[in-house]
Amino acid sequence: EYSKYLERILERMNREAALLDIPNAPADIALILYDQTPTNLDTILLQMGEAMVRVKNNAETNSMIFNASEFKISSQVPPRWKSNSSDVSYAVRWLSYKNIYQVLEMGRSLDRIQQDAYTDAISNLPNIKAALLNLEHTLQYSKTNQKCFALLLIDGDNIRAYNSINYAAGDVMIRDLSAVFKNNLRPNDFVARWRSGDEFLVILPDTSIEGAKIIGERFRLAVKNASQTWKFPVTISIGVSCYRTHGDTIDHLIDKAESANKRAKDQGKDQVVIAD
Repeated sequence: EYSKYLERILERMNREAALLDIPNAPADIALILYDQTPTNLDTILLQMGEAMVRVKNNAETNSMIFNASEFKISSQVPPRWKSNSSDVSYAVRWLSYKNIYQVLEMGRSLDRIQQDAYTDAISNLPNIKAALLNLEHTLQYSKTNQKCFALLLIDGDNIRAYNSINYAAGDVMIRDLSAVFKNNLRPNDFVARWRSGDEFLVILPDTSIEGAKIIGERFRLAVKNASQTWKFPVTISIGVSCYRTHGDTIDHLIDKAESANKRAKDQGKDQVVIAD
């Protein structure tokens, strides 16, 4: 079955090559079969490089089928070049692996840069930039699938006691708050540090006003209970808004959640208030 698939690809390429007056096969093909879904990108790329080397070294065909179990990548080529090696296959293979590792390292560097750009340094939660990006995606998904979603705008109460000690104590408290929030999220929920020091935004996909109220109360009680063992117990105030009930744009929903949060503060703090 796979051989026929390769033959069809090669026939098509050869036809197109003939139209362009290309005398030889325009490409080599290596097809790798996996008994189970691969999970390691490094291994996949190295197997691809090894498979292509084998095809290049085979003068009889320009397409081959492999099983992933055939490759023992880690033991075939050392990380450093052996200058006394005269084997051409070794040279091709070593250069192929070297290029793959360089691409992988570049990808890792880009991942680290992106992670730094979207992560708050103190709480290790996503930052406001990441929150706005998630909001855009959630809003688009909800519009397309006619779903609702809710926001929780959380603000810490009475945290000046920590800052009166020093900024380091305040940072520890922010990290402790963040841990409580993360431990009480559902699988698809999202929490980020928001604009000011003790503000957080929670995005609750496919969640009604009533559901958001329940989750908000769970967060409030979790913080109240967990902070009993901290240097100073703290509480949180939460404002709730819901797409479309309170608006159909990000700005409207955030404004409504912030207004609800302010009412929670004005009404005595340590409570969850739903937007008007």
